[in-house]
Parts: sequence; C-alpha cells; structure tokens
Amino acid sequence: MKIVHTSLVRKNICAFLILLAVLLNSFMSNAQNTATISGTVEPLTTISAQLAIDRLHLGKKIEINSAELKNGEFHFTINLDHGYLVELTTNNIQHKIYLEPGDNLQLQIKDSAVIFSGKGAEQNFFLKKFYRQFKNDFDDSVQFPKILSSGVDVFEMSIFDNRKKQNDLFKNDPDKNKFSSSFTAFIQNMISYRYWNLMFAYPIITANSNKGLIVNGLPTVMLDGLIRVQLNNDSALISESYREFLKYYVIYFTSQANGFNKFTDFSISADKKLTLAKERLKGEAYKFWLAKFTLEECGRVGPFLIKKLYTSLMEVDKEARYTPVINEQCGERMAMKEEKKPEEKKARANTNVSKGNDELDLTDVDGKHVSLSDFKGKVVYIDFWASWCGPCRMMMPYSKKMHEDLNDKQKKQIVFLYISIDGDAASWKKGIQDLGIQGVNVNSPGNWSSKACKYFQINSIPRYMIMNKKGDIVDSNAKRPADPSVLDDLMKYVVE
Repeated sequence: MKIVHTSLVRKNICAFLILLAVLLNSFMSNAQNTATISGTVEPLTTISAQLAIDRLHLGKKIEINSAELKNGEFHFTINLDHGYLVELTTNNIQHKIYLEPGDNLQLQIKDSAVIFSGKGAEQNFFLKKFYRQFKNDFDDSVQFPKILSSGVDVFEMSIFDNRKKQNDLFKNDPDKNKFSSSFTAFIQNMISYRYWNLMFAYPIITANSNKGLIVNGLPTVMLDGLIRVQLNNDSALISESYREFLKYYVIYFTSQANGFNKFTDFSISADKKLTLAKERLKGEAYKFWLAKFTLEECGRVGPFLIKKLYTSLMEVDKEARYTPVINEQCGERMAMKEEKKPEEKKARANTNVSKGNDELDLTDVDGKHVSLSDFKGKVVYIDFWASWCGPCRMMMPYSKKMHEDLNDKQKKQIVFLYISIDGDAASWKKGIQDLGIQGVNVNSPGNWSSKACKYFQINSIPRYMIMNKKGDIVDSNAKRPADPSVLDDLMKYVVE
C-alpha cells in the first residue's frame, strides 16, 4: 500500500490554489478592461456593423472595428482603459454610445430606434434622451449664427438657460443613482464646459466675422464663475465640450494678453498661443491641446513654427501617443526646406537655424557675407526692421539703452543683431547712422520679398527673436526692447 505524505498533498493543493487565483485574477483583469456591445438590426440593408473609437480625439487614426451581421446580429469586444464615447453604425445610421470597462451592452435596433439592455443600458438610454432634447445646444452650426445675431448679454442668457435645463434633466432622471461615477462626470463636464466653450467663442467668432482689428473682450462680471471651473481636467477629454473649451480658452486669453488686438501674422499668433498654453495647461490636457493645435496650424504657418510645435509636443509626449499622428499629417510640411547642403538640412531638422548666405542672403555694411552660424556661442537678440518702418525706428532708443545697461562681461556674451529687409542699401545704411544703432547690422534685401521674411514667415515688423548659444531660435516672437523684462529673458540663456 502506497503512503502519500500529507505535507506533499498540502503543497499540491496550495500550488493549485495559487494557480487558480492567478488565472481568476487574469480573467477578472481582462474582463474589467474590456467592454462588449452586441445586438440585432432590423431591417437588414447592409452586411456589417462598424464600431468607431477615436482614442486620441484628434479626428485622425480613428479605430474602426467591423463585424459581419449574421442573421442581423452583431458582437464587439473592445479594450478600454476608461470610458469613451464611441459611434456604432448600422444601416448607414450612426448611434453615439457611451462605453466603459466592464460594460456588457445589448441593443435592439429597428430603423433609427434603439432599445438598450444589459450593463450600461440606463446610461445610454439617458444619453440618447439628452442628445434628442438638446441637440441644437451642442451644434456649432446652430449656436455660431446665434452669436453673430445676438448681443453678448442676450447670448449669455440663452446659454445660461440652456445649461440649467440640461442640469435639470440630469438631476431629475429616475435612473441617476444607477449611473457610474465616470458617466456622471462625463455628463456634468459636457454641460459645464459647453457653457464656457461658447462664452469664450463669442468674442472670437464675432471678431473673425468683421474686418476690424479689435477683439471685444467679455464683460468682467461674466468671468466671475470661471474660478470654479477646473482648467486641467484630463478625465474630461472624452467630452467634446471640454476639448473645444480648451481651444477657445487659449485663443481668448492670448488675445487678452495682446491687448485684444487682432494678430495680423499667423505665425506670431500661433507662437503666442503656444506660450500661453505652456504656462496654463498641464498633463494630458496640454498634450492634447498641443497635438490638436499643431494639426490645425499645419497648413497655414511656416515649417519653422510647425517644427517648434512638434518639438514641444515631443518633449511632453513621452509615450509617443500623439507624435506619430502629427508626424504623419505634418511631416511633409516640416520637411519643406530651402537649403541644399546636407549639414544644413540636419541643422534645420533640429530647429537650429544657423544658415548660410544662400538661405537668408545676409551681408554687413562692408558687403561681407554673414551667417547666423557665425554667432554660435553667443546669445543673440535679433531685430528685424527697415529704415522705412516707423514702429521699428521708435524701438531703437530702447534697444540702445538695453545695450548700454549690460556690463562688459554680458556684452561679450550677448549680440544685438539687426536684420534689415531694406531693398535699398543706401537707405539702410543711412538709417543705421541716423538712429545710432549699436550692434551687428546686416541686410536681407527685398523688403517683404526678402529671403529672411520668407523663411521666418515674417509679415509684420518690428519682429524680435532670441537665439541661444547653440544656434537654436528659442523665442520666435520675443518681447520688444521697450519691455524691461526682455533682458531677464536673455539672461536665462546666458547662464545656460
């Protein structure tokens, strides 16, 4: 008779229980990170159903899942890390569905009518009711014409009333206690941020509709409630209301920083928006805003600034979620180069703009060719000007004082480079003499057709830039000499 030691039995049982626990834990983990959506479709006019999910919310690289309709039935299992608004298409009719990990949603679709059951049913029934009742409130093609036909007070009252009605529908829903915390937050964010999205859109839409050069800021009293609004809210990115709020928030406060004067140069405008967004946005909200903004600006600003936006995104997008999409969509624009030398191409790709003379066509007062690469190892404050430019001439005394305020050691590290776009060399040289300009003077002839203007996308002067010791343009729209803090900006790069 064979004797089995009880200790060995215990070990085997323990090993089996551990293995079972691991398997159960793996099963539960997978179940918690997936959602299923299935159902039936009547009548059958197509052979498949599609489930679309835009995980990055960029409108690019949308994930499309397709399932064959077998006897009118479909089934999808999708991996989710959090809740998403997805789009189900059957018989060429789109249905917006809210899905979150763990959902097991069943749909009975007949024409455009839908009956929900299963886990997540109550939430989607409410969502459908909400969209049906407030469709126009979330439709820009309806709201923007109202902006153009209403005074700001009247428009604010209308969207205030809309927000109250939307909140009332949510608060009074009989199934509200069955909603998940993430779905509740989704609805609340959709309501709250839509109000603020439209508030900040109002002055921008009205300003863009006229030829004036002024943006009318919102009355201060209308911004009192903004203090209670969470600006950086990564979990709200699934809501289009929040994404559009970020867009118009940045536009509005960039305009405010510019004295509510319209920008006449797309590149300056984009650069200023980037600066403000860097200061105020954080985390995933900033990454998304920057990726979306780069996509939108890709076709209308110069390659230099697109590369700057892309480089800024690379610095924060460590997981490379957004950068591959931006590179695919804007790579051709970023690759637009005028130089022919391989070493110059490499420098440009790194946003280093130390150019040869064929690039910017720079010559000094003695006719000697000058390149930005000549100034490597120095911090360079670049002043684009012309002798015929009144505002440029007004800044020269301030520039002269900046130079004089530097001590001898600082003067050895900072170069004041004046790039004139004068088409007439005699006028340029006379301007230098009349204004007593101190620093390095070069000319890129041709006025607005000069190579410097074309390369840097300069449409207005004076224009100022800062180049660091490596030869990188670190501020393509630097402060004017009249701003006392510009010296502080320069010193940051002196001590690098």
